[in-house]
Amino acid sequence: MQVCLVVAIIIGILAGVCIAVTLAILAGGWLVNWMFPTISYEFASIRVHSRFKHKCVLRALHLT
Repeated sequence: MQVCLVVAIIIGILAGVCIAVTLAILAGGWLVNWMFPTISYEFASIRVHSRFKHKCVLRALHLT
């Protein structure tokens, strides 16, 4: 019972993080598209995602 509860909590946290990252990528793409209307929304989202991923990798390397 306790193991199931812990697993459910961990899955809930991971799902929340995935949703937050997805919303941040979409919001970033929307913001870039709003500031630079000539750039396609898909390209803006990919560009924001690449920068976010790069920052995460740098943070991970810094922590090790």
